[in-house]
Amino acid sequence: MIRKIIGDQSFFESLRQVIREKGGQKANWEDFQFAFEKNSGQKLQWFFDQWLDRTGIPDLTLGNVSLEGKKVSFIIKQNTVPPFKLMLPVVISTDKGAENTVIEVSNIVEPKSIEVKSGKALSLAIDPEYHVFRRLNDKELWPCLGATIGDKNLLVVYPSAGTPEENTLYKNVAARVAGNQKAAMKADSEIVQADLNNNSLMILGSPAINLAAAQLIADSRFSAGSGSTSGGKPANCSITKDGFKVNDVSYLSPGQAMMASFWSPYNSKKYITLFMGLSLQAAERPARIIFFYRWDHYLIFEQGQMIRKGDFTAPFNSLEYRFAGAPESALPAVKESTRSEAIRKHCTYLSSDKLAGRAAGTEGDKLAAEYIASEFRKYGLATEHSSDRDSELQPFDIQM
Repeated sequence: MIRKIIGDQSFFESLRQVIREKGGQKANWEDFQFAFEKNSGQKLQWFFDQWLDRTGIPDLTLGNVSLEGKKVSFIIKQNTVPPFKLMLPVVISTDKGAENTVIEVSNIVEPKSIEVKSGKALSLAIDPEYHVFRRLNDKELWPCLGATIGDKNLLVVYPSAGTPEENTLYKNVAARVAGNQKAAMKADSEIVQADLNNNSLMILGSPAINLAAAQLIADSRFSAGSGSTSGGKPANCSITKDGFKVNDVSYLSPGQAMMASFWSPYNSKKYITLFMGLSLQAAERPARIIFFYRWDHYLIFEQGQMIRKGDFTAPFNSLEYRFAGAPESALPAVKESTRSEAIRKHCTYLSSDKLAGRAAGTEGDKLAAEYIASEFRKYGLATEHSSDRDSELQPFDIQM
């Protein structure tokens, strides 16, 4: 956040200064504040007071959006008193591309106007990539395992119609969730409609062995849904007793399993996460590791290995507005940024088969270290032995 305020050059020079002056010593926030102020020429006491000492979270509302010719006007309302001083990224999507800017807000109600430089405005998005620390409303917590098990009214439903081994496997998962989350758990045969209406649900087992899963896929509100907040599955996902289909790829092999999360068709404020294996063996290993993947819409496993994960649809942002006549594709308004692409490039390489898991001491581990060191050099992050090309790679001994 402070990087947006003082700029990249001042931000990174400040970090280098702290490393030079405090390397190997204890540093505190005052050291960082001094470096940021020195290199940017700005007084930043307000920033550190606001984000380190005061309580509360920025809570923003977008309203009174209008378009007159080339001028986009709107109001940002802060629902937190006293208001925060914020630098908000803004993206206006036009038929000629995206236009980016940053606005400052510091009042309870703050009118703003932005002139569109080129083309016809299609949509307005405030903080579309969630760079600003702020409160999200319920609909911005998109369906995922984390949202489901984070609900204080959570019910975990395990099957009773599977083989004894399948029933036991899923019941053990239910017990684990119930114990960790202080949630309720029931067999599918014990479920009543009130259970479905009043809780977020984690349903374990396929529709072939779990009555709650079978009831879910038979519900017209779910099967005809669009993945929207009104409930239902996305159009690019289908589930049957024999398998599932995601993004036009069918999964019918006994070695495959899936975990997917949806808005509940029984209650628009609740979530449903379904975890199902197409055989006992397909579910055994994923059942132990699904809790490491809390923030994806869906995960697909084959022979116990996660082979695919992703989001069914783009996240909902309460600070976005689509102008009349704009196509659905106008929201979200922002295309992936260069920063996002860079992060994806790094993650793709570091998780690639070439590095083979990067276990300590392996060739993949060495390749990963060399890659990170080379990226550090590109960012200008020097060490105290900066004349040494390999100074980023510091050997150390550990007692085994």
